[in-house]
Amino acid sequence: MPLECQFEEDAFQQQIDIAIGKTTNISTTGGRRTENILGYDAAFYVNKDLRFLLDQRLYVRPSRVNRRWIGITVNDKVWTDLDKIPGFKIPPFKLNLFIQSKVPRKMVGHVAPEWDKWKEPYFRFDVRHPQHEIMMRINDAPNPPLVCYAAPAFNDAATLWRVTQAGDVLDHSHFVRVGKLKGHERYTYLNATSIGIGHSEAEDIENERWSEILRSRLEIAEEKTLEELLNSALENITNAVTGSTDIETSFKAILAATPGAISEIERTLYIIDAFESYFRIKLMILG
Repeated sequence: MPLECQFEEDAFQQQIDIAIGKTTNISTTGGRRTENILGYDAAFYVNKDLRFLLDQRLYVRPSRVNRRWIGITVNDKVWTDLDKIPGFKIPPFKLNLFIQSKVPRKMVGHVAPEWDKWKEPYFRFDVRHPQHEIMMRINDAPNPPLVCYAAPAFNDAATLWRVTQAGDVLDHSHFVRVGKLKGHERYTYLNATSIGIGHSEAEDIENERWSEILRSRLEIAEEKTLEELLNSALENITNAVTGSTDIETSFKAILAATPGAISEIERTLYIIDAFESYFRIKLMILG
């Protein structure tokens, strides 16, 4: 049975904004009237200390920090309908962290739809469209910022007040990149640091789905630099592999990717990168 959250999304969002705001002077919130156009609850330009925290939480490898955290300005190449917002309400500065806050239901008992995945009480929130599409456009922008959902790893008011008073709401919050929820209607997780799972309307992620996404990326390989190719492929691979219970099948799918679309050495790098990201270890090649 689902246990409804005892506090509203705004109450949680406020604490997230305060906590992240301590790391930067640059922050902005869209407000109720513009949220449907901008897509995010809050955006920031944060320093390396918070980058490190979120990189570790989201399993972003340090070598990619600088590229992923360059940031963008709000512009009409990414956002549509900006002409409906007065110009002075559009932030002029660069932003590298966009967050949409969520409040979850706590799912308990064997009748919970995703119980077979977790075998214990877990949290779940729904993905709202077209809000998610806007977040995905931000996520897919050139030199993308970090775009993610933030949700509490609790749903009782007493814990909210406790973490508010202690000032450690970030340590009790679960962050997930929006790209992981592409094509899914809901998301489940156990706690602040656990890996989560995206779910479609009818069924959970199938292994074949992400291999198809990878193949589509490989088809445009010649249009990207090697660094861009590896970074974009890694995100898709990581998202899929972390949601899969059959790692052997996942890596066989990588190996079976369209031959000739990329060179053998690039395909080898894909596999090594995915392996390192999933198991969070560094492979050493000795000559």
